[in-house]
Amino acid sequence: MRFSVHGLLGLIALATMGYVCYSNGWAVVPWLYVTFATAFYGLAVTSATRAKWVSLSRKAKILWGSHIAYILAAFCLQFKLDGFLQYFFALVGSYFVGNFISGSFFADENSDTDEVVTGTRFNFHGILGIIGLGVMGYIVYEKNLVETWDFPWLYIAVAVLVYMGTVLKRWHRAPENRVKIARRQWGAHLSFACLCAGLYIPGVNSFWSYLGVMICSYAVGAIVSSMLIEEDTAPLSL
Repeated sequence: MRFSVHGLLGLIALATMGYVCYSNGWAVVPWLYVTFATAFYGLAVTSATRAKWVSLSRKAKILWGSHIAYILAAFCLQFKLDGFLQYFFALVGSYFVGNFISGSFFADENSDTDEVVTGTRFNFHGILGIIGLGVMGYIVYEKNLVETWDFPWLYIAVAVLVYMGTVLKRWHRAPENRVKIARRQWGAHLSFACLCAGLYIPGVNSFWSYLGVMICSYAVGAIVSSMLIEEDTAPLSL
């Protein structure tokens, strides 16, 4: 007989949700939000545990992603959410971030990236992606935008989705594509760093100003990554 790690994590996650609901007061708990979050969590964990056609690496990503997402959904109750849309985006965002973290942290079993070839299970660019999301979250919190909800939704949503898509994309890792993949991934990190810094630029408060920051950020990421990462056949610089 042995204990299930994911079973213990499930109990911790449920206890976390219960504690948050208790600390906020049962009378003001958004029960529809809590019910949907718990139902999705139970469905994801049960399906991943019983599915025999899912690979072990994929199953681990689903389970870890579900645990992280449910705990994030519980912590979202600490914010001053108001209305159906805010709870909806909080729930969807929690599951997106949870699956992004689990999908980023571990490399695929059949991947031929440098990280797996050298014997480690971790996805280096995925870990940088987690750090990048943490920086963006800290900036939003530090600027007190969570309580006022007065921040550029579209700007942050596009920046995060493009960043997640680039980091998590299953690139065709043929030898001739390695330089292109490296440029795209490092360019994504650089661009996202510029987008985070763009929230501190004075006077950027309109659609066109945010659009200009996004265009410049992606241009900087593409140009700098192309300059720093050369083709293997490129001549040596003097």
